[in-house]
Amino acid sequence: SYHSLALLWPDAEDWPTGGEVDFMEVIDPARQEVEFWLHWGPGAKKSHSIPVDATQWHSYAVEWTPAHLIYYVDGEPEWLISDPARLPPRLMHLCLQLDYFGGDAGAGARQWVDWVRQYDVKGGSS
Repeated sequence: SYHSLALLWPDAEDWPTGGEVDFMEVIDPARQEVEFWLHWGPGAKKSHSIPVDATQWHSYAVEWTPAHLIYYVDGEPEWLISDPARLPPRLMHLCLQLDYFGGDAGAGARQWVDWVRQYDVKGGSS
């Protein structure tokens, strides 16, 4: 019923027009697969998944330039999007969330994050 998610969300709060970049989404209850999603307009989305033991620590990243998005797991590129029509049209910000879609929540939930860093377009971190 829970799934962990790291994403970029449009600063303009204009989803779906402003896009959405989900660069780590764990939906699999066994935590053995990680999904990546790209949303670029009403009903327009594409996904990619890889086998990952998400019960263990991993690093997830996305590189967004005017020419491409690259999704990374543990420093290795896993998915490249280079179609300019699908790239986010404007500024976005980092979000970490734990989604709940029903079921028994009696045991509670936790999302563990060791560290997070976001770089702006000039290369500085925040």
